[in-house]
Amino acid sequence: MTSHSHPTGLTLEAPSTLSVEQTERGFIFSPSDNATVRSPTQIIVELRQGALPAGSWPERHRRQGRTARYRIDIEDGGSGGEQHVLRAWEESANGYFWLEQAIQVEAPGVADFGTAWRILESASVKTN
Repeated sequence: MTSHSHPTGLTLEAPSTLSVEQTERGFIFSPSDNATVRSPTQIIVELRQGALPAGSWPERHRRQGRTARYRIDIEDGGSGGEQHVLRAWEESANGYFWLEQAIQVEAPGVADFGTAWRILESASVKTN
């Protein structure tokens, strides 16, 4: 695992096998082979400010005393199978953490969001 720190105070750990791009509010993580696979994926983790996300967040992911609210939307993915989109958020002292990942899965496969969850679970906010 590699530690990443953002100017917003967001800190987290991600597998060192992922490439990382810093964005205005966080990071985008991608597998190193993303350019050569049929259905590339990215994991977006951000520290967002303002109102909490609106809409229905029917599911809860609980781990290590923390709770993230989430939903998985299933969209048409074409010939490569359905697109499973995980969107999640977790309140923090300075706003909320946002997590998003889309994975295309051919039936009867199941989307594996394990790496995205592990990154979110490591997220914290460092204040000076």
